[in-house]
Amino acid sequence: MPAEGAAVRRIAIALAAAVALFPSIRYLSDLRYRFDPALEHSVCQSLACSDDLILDSAKRATGGGPSHMPVVLANLQEALRRNVVSPNRSCDLGQVLRQARRIDEARYCYSEAMELGSRNPPVLWKTALFYMRIKEQRNTLKYMAQLLELAPEYKDLIFYIYVVNIRNVADTLEFGIPKQRQIAQDYFRYIVNKGPAKDVKKSWNWMKANGFADRETAGMYVDFLLAHREFSSAPQVWMSVAAQDKKYLKPNLVYNGDFEMEPAQVGLDWMFHPTRGARIRRVSTTAFSGSSSMEIEFDGSENIEFNDLAQKIIAEPGRYKFKAWVRTLGLTTDQGIAFRLVDPSNRVSPITTRMLTQTNDWTPVETEYDWTGPTRPLRIEVVRHTSLRFDSKIKGRVWIDAISLTKIGPSPRPPALAQQLAAQ
Repeated sequence: MPAEGAAVRRIAIALAAAVALFPSIRYLSDLRYRFDPALEHSVCQSLACSDDLILDSAKRATGGGPSHMPVVLANLQEALRRNVVSPNRSCDLGQVLRQARRIDEARYCYSEAMELGSRNPPVLWKTALFYMRIKEQRNTLKYMAQLLELAPEYKDLIFYIYVVNIRNVADTLEFGIPKQRQIAQDYFRYIVNKGPAKDVKKSWNWMKANGFADRETAGMYVDFLLAHREFSSAPQVWMSVAAQDKKYLKPNLVYNGDFEMEPAQVGLDWMFHPTRGARIRRVSTTAFSGSSSMEIEFDGSENIEFNDLAQKIIAEPGRYKFKAWVRTLGLTTDQGIAFRLVDPSNRVSPITTRMLTQTNDWTPVETEYDWTGPTRPLRIEVVRHTSLRFDSKIKGRVWIDAISLTKIGPSPRPPALAQQLAAQ
């Protein structure tokens, strides 16, 4: 019995020593690798080197050029062997295989990564970049589109890659943009602001065909057309999303002249912004036609020069009649409310209607206007000029409604003169 007890004690001491020694062996092995990155496969198979060491060794060896490629591949293959369900390790191996020009093997690694991590944004990103580097454009777009669905916060980076590296906007729209309204509209906005001009029209047609166009995106496209002097196209684009206004272009050139819709403040809709001394808003408490009008309330604190409610229209040569209905309540000072038609090119002096002050029930204000230049934008403004009187600070309310601009005849100028003006 004493001999058996002594044997048991010797075995226990040996096991304890082995357990204590194993971390030291592992540490020494790790330390060796930090100075000698060549992977000893038999050692790593026995788990004497850590996963972190293998990956760190592979990372450091990648800077050693082609001669270190076998070391990197061996390290990454061993790392993947230890964790075959890691899509990121498959991607890492695939990347090095691509660098070694072993494209078919790399492709297999990325396909395995997608099997394991199809909902993993970093895996989608790495896979998309792989296909971009081997110039497989549609696969690049496919995985970028999936990434956009999962992580739309990276849209600006992806859109930049599309514009700089893909360049084929037809393929980008077909394969790289998810059929989701918000992402599609974000991409259209990016193309309008930062993409080539030649791609904007294609993008707009795609937006319409897929039902993603609305007043905001149409307004962006209208502004683009006006900036590129494609004036005749702008009203047709606007009408394609302006179906609520049955009178627009039939024959009224003013959109939403009855204010039955909240102004979108884009494109060819009404524009306004906050102004000191005045509040502008759409109201349904009073109207001349329909159920709504626009109200301007002056608070009596400012002697303001006002033209902050306006709309752009596109006019071809001809004679036009402008008409609006206005109601005023307690409008002070000698300078009240009128309308002004402005030619931004300054070819024709502004035309201003008569002015209303004090209190008036619904009253028509109108004028006729000859436009002899080429088709181009005009601007309709609601205006109030500063007063030179001592009591110059304006107070009171104004409502406007039923605004129209219609063509009533050809331009009175001789054709030769009209052509000369158009050429200037």
